[in-house]
Amino acid sequence: ATMANSLEARCPFLDHRVVEWAASLPRDVVFQGKNTKPILRTLASSFLPPEVVSAPKHGFEIPLSDWVEGPLSDMIRDSLGSSELLRELFCETVLDDLVGRSGRNLDRERRAKQLWILFMLAQWDLGRTSS
Repeated sequence: ATMANSLEARCPFLDHRVVEWAASLPRDVVFQGKNTKPILRTLASSFLPPEVVSAPKHGFEIPLSDWVEGPLSDMIRDSLGSSELLRELFCETVLDDLVGRSGRNLDRERRAKQLWILFMLAQWDLGRTSS
């Protein structure tokens, strides 16, 4: 249900026996410094390869740079250019440089994130002013 609505959710272990068992564990068993989720990792090591069990935590990333530089590039450029709010809040030269990639010493990911934030603000502004 969450994924169908583009939401990320964490489903807890709800069985009361699991909750009661977890609550009964000594603190030093549950919290082992930087060793996260020691009980689950120990259990998982019986079923999964070590590289999976010991893999560092990472978020779900979208290919934002590819989108910003590819299929959304024209839409972003048009949106940023037509948002009066962005033109009031930010220096036009800086916006043009960011969109055109000239004059900005940003890596690809950082530029994409900045453009995405401005694009979302521009979309909000366009929706607000057209209502």
